[in-house]
Amino acid sequence: SVECVVCRDTVESIGCLNGPCGHFICRQCIISMAEVANRSEDIFPLQCCQQQLPMDAFLSFLQGPLRATFSTKSAEAATPPNLRIYCPNKTCLIFIGRSTTSTLSVISCPECSTDVCSRCKNRAHPRESCDDYEDREVRSLAKANHWQTCPTCKMIVERSSGCAHMWCRCRREFCYSCGAKWGTCRCG
Repeated sequence: SVECVVCRDTVESIGCLNGPCGHFICRQCIISMAEVANRSEDIFPLQCCQQQLPMDAFLSFLQGPLRATFSTKSAEAATPPNLRIYCPNKTCLIFIGRSTTSTLSVISCPECSTDVCSRCKNRAHPRESCDDYEDREVRSLAKANHWQTCPTCKMIVERSSGCAHMWCRCRREFCYSCGAKWGTCRCG
């Protein structure tokens, strides 16, 4: 018999995880840890005495959906945030995997089958570079929101208040209403 370091119950060592520090964690506490980890990434990597618990041994205590969800959350937590790929489908949004900036590939979401670009993490865009796709998406958003584009540097500008006279950071003056060089239109 051993004492569980989490709940302090006396349990048989055969049904416990023996941590790298020598402490034992009972099956019920392992299940509870997995349930909490599935809701909050903050406790990854799972540790005892500041030593990481062996993931294979930890997983051996979990079954079914809890094990599957915990495995996915573990992979997500082990991936640096800037390299994570999530499904861009707004009705799905699950973690898919790790992005690669060196090679372009298409990853299919296992949940909804949306194709995702591994480089820019947006919907897959065959025959179009990531930069061109993102530029097209931003331009589409600007058009939908009636934002204006500087006629000189092509920077997108959103007016929050004031008159139609715009001064771009490239020093170009233009009319926000029609996009023409300031003073050449009848808007202002």
